[in-house]
Amino acid sequence: MKPVTVYKRNILKTWRQVSPEDVVVGANWYAAASEIAREVGKGDVRKGAGILAAFSPMIHWSLNIEMAKNAVKTGAFVGHFSANNLKAERIWKGEDPEVVLVGNKVKAFFRAIASAGESDDVVVDRHALAVAYNRILSDAERRVTKRRYEEVAQAYREVAEKLGLPVTQLQAITWVNWRRRKGMSD
Repeated sequence: MKPVTVYKRNILKTWRQVSPEDVVVGANWYAAASEIAREVGKGDVRKGAGILAAFSPMIHWSLNIEMAKNAVKTGAFVGHFSANNLKAERIWKGEDPEVVLVGNKVKAFFRAIASAGESDDVVVDRHALAVAYNRILSDAERRVTKRRYEEVAQAYREVAEKLGLPVTQLQAITWVNWRRRKGMSD
């Protein structure tokens, strides 16, 4: 069976387990994140979304928000890997997040937040991957090639189209459900 077919089956399996609360939280997740980005960026949602995206790799969402708010408040871009701190600082100082940020997931996360979930980008983070694989992944399995990222993203797009949902909502709703069912904090 082709990988995209397997991923679609697993995404649909998770979709069938979502609760009404998962739908509400997930459907509104990127809009809420966009408001946080507007606050972090002092009214500039793209700047705030860029900072949040720069701090996002391997960080819980609540800590990501805290780091971004503290960095903007104090001017000290610290708490993450030095490369991520520097990217966030460069964005704060006015560089375009589209130029500063690298990597499929980070750029997709930036666009999804900046657009309040209106982008067509699929955020394939460790939880979206776990949904597509239908299991918690090892650290090595989380490192995906560009091809595998695109296969997983394509599976989300096809399932979203089938369900009549924006792909960002499908990804966020299944993300919320997966984390809840696995007992994971934000």
